Amino acid sequence: MKTTLLIALASIALVTPAVAQDNAGFVGVRAELAAGVAEVDRFNANDVAYSATLGVDAPFDDRWTIGAETTVSNVFENHREWGVAGRLGYALSPNTLVFGRVSYARFDDARDLTREGLALGAGVEHRLSERTFINAQYRYTDFDQGDGAHGALIGFGYRF
Repeated sequence: MKTTLLIALASIALVTPAVAQDNAGFVGVRAELAAGVAEVDRFNANDVAYSATLGVDAPFDDRWTIGAETTVSNVFENHREWGVAGRLGYALSPNTLVFGRVSYARFDDARDLTREGLALGAGVEHRLSERTFINAQYRYTDFDQGDGAHGALIGFGYRF
């Protein structure tokens, strides 16, 4: 009985660190720059989009992460968008994470047009090194008054 218990405890001790490391590369504070295409309905704001994101992710389970982030987009253009988001990720491997995000978004342009809405997105993140990563993501924002925005972005980031 004691031998079986010791073998079971030793097995758990040896296996747990390997399992816990599946999401280890996807936790902590991160900064990201991204670029892509965006199309905003009825605003004639079809163009290249770029954004900066600052976020933090924490382990939720052996493969899951949960996080928060803030993003600003197109700050040097005649229209801007910013938002705050929650993010949930799942580590497919120690180097690849799929994620979904939900955020509050606000769109402002030079004509004093303001729209607020809910943004939904999904993407995949891949570690290039211990600290750097790339990702690709799609976002759809449902603004008030029936306006919407589609965006596809590719990002490069750094985890601190």
